[in-house]
Amino acid sequence: MKAYNPELDHLRYANHVNNFLIGGFAGVIGTIVILPVDYVKVKIQGLAEGHRGDYEKPLHFAQRILKEKGIKKFYSGIHPAIHRQAIYSTTRIGLYKTLSDHDKEHSGQPTIPFVKKAFYSIFSGGLASFLVNPLDLTMVRLRYDHKQYSGIFDAQRKMIKEEGIFTFWKGSVPTILRAMIINFTMLATYDESNEHFMTSFEENPSHRFFSSVLAATLSCIVAMPFDNIKVKYQRMEIGPDGTFKYKGFIDCVRKSLKSEGFWRLYTGFPLFVMKLAPHVVITLLTMDLLHHLIDPYTARSLKYNK
Repeated sequence: MKAYNPELDHLRYANHVNNFLIGGFAGVIGTIVILPVDYVKVKIQGLAEGHRGDYEKPLHFAQRILKEKGIKKFYSGIHPAIHRQAIYSTTRIGLYKTLSDHDKEHSGQPTIPFVKKAFYSIFSGGLASFLVNPLDLTMVRLRYDHKQYSGIFDAQRKMIKEEGIFTFWKGSVPTILRAMIINFTMLATYDESNEHFMTSFEENPSHRFFSSVLAATLSCIVAMPFDNIKVKYQRMEIGPDGTFKYKGFIDCVRKSLKSEGFWRLYTGFPLFVMKLAPHVVITLLTMDLLHHLIDPYTARSLKYNK
């Protein structure tokens, strides 16, 4: 074990801050790029809910919205989306990177075992999702029934008044599970793949791209059913009889399978891939690029300021 060196305190702190700031910024960039696809995905999943038959195809729906309401409609939720990502990615990426860095420093090894990557990524993703769930739920409501609300604060005020403050964590189970899975398949897979390339081949920037594509592919396949259930569960409101459509996460899964079939959990999968895959790739590559540019500068600045 390496002896504690107090002279490294400032550098450790600066690197931890970099982890969180870079993670949040990279997530925001990815979100801005894929926001129109996310808008269409949520709408299509809503149209398909409770039906086994045909539903409006994503491309036709997007063309109709573009013609009727213009391109701004696809960015109707951009402000809460950026706010959400600033909290979510800052926490899930920053915490994962910081825990990993601390483990490496403690062990004196350049890498950590995959099981630790899995634990750190799952824990970070779950915590980030719990913190951001109120904003996540508000965004879904605004997308699905924007006429009922004038904005994010109006939506939250009405939701608290009509459903209680704990409604902000309604749907937290599928949301947190989804976040854990995505964070695991995204961050742990990416780091493990990069390490494999580094030990097996000469350093090449394309390896990071291939690793990000692999992480994106696994994230899409595994997370899609949880995303479908999450959207349904978060979108439900109190019915005329004073009850919710679903009693809980398991009830939502059961009713969805019964009324729609298993493969309808993959409704809008092409759109989900178009949304999540670029977001994962853009976020990971942006994160790596910023660390490559900023971390050495941080170390030099601290050295010169001594």
